[in-house]
Amino acid sequence: MDISPHIKFLTMCTAIEIDLDLTTRAIAALESAYRQPPRRYHTLSHIYHMLEDLDKAENLVEEARYNLYFAIWFHDAVYDPTKSGGYNEKQSIIMWEEFVREAAPLLDQYLPSVSCLIRATIQHAIPADISIPANLPVSSIALFLDFDLAILASSSDVYEEYAKGIRQEHLHVPGDTYRKERVKVLTGFLARDKLFLSTDKEAPDKRARLNICGEIEALNDARSEFLMEFD
Repeated sequence: MDISPHIKFLTMCTAIEIDLDLTTRAIAALESAYRQPPRRYHTLSHIYHMLEDLDKAENLVEEARYNLYFAIWFHDAVYDPTKSGGYNEKQSIIMWEEFVREAAPLLDQYLPSVSCLIRATIQHAIPADISIPANLPVSSIALFLDFDLAILASSSDVYEEYAKGIRQEHLHVPGDTYRKERVKVLTGFLARDKLFLSTDKEAPDKRARLNICGEIEALNDARSEFLMEFD
């Protein structure tokens, strides 16, 4: 990115005339949230990588870009690894809704779409159990989910650091339990016809599946040094 994410947030909000004091407080709260322990992967770095992918995205109208932009910043704003069942995503939506209320009516048009995008990360799939706002193209949801899961198709060394980061965020879970639950999650990804919904390119999907299979193999191998330091 040509400018820092902090300045970009201020610039994006100023462009739609949101009060500078409110904007400054909002970005400070978000940055503080993403620095809280026990985060190791779900940090500002993850957000910055998603923002970089958004910057590279082409043919997005202004409304779609704003929807994706705010969804990226708020989707992991609340992250408590001891919680499940969509708790974190729902609390993150509440944080987003509070920002919208304080900025009313300037963000009202983005409220339902951004909330839907965040909710889609509960299952990392196009929502089938809720109505999708009329002004939110399914293609935007697909693009957002692909930004969030892009780490799966990273190089093997980057993926390994990601996998270790996820384990560090779940140190409250005993080793054997973590291995079983993590394998279940990863196997669920492998069962999908497509891991990345916004592209038909085969290379990212193949690379992601290789990474996932490698992690599963390491988790199932009692002799593997992978993740042993956290048991």
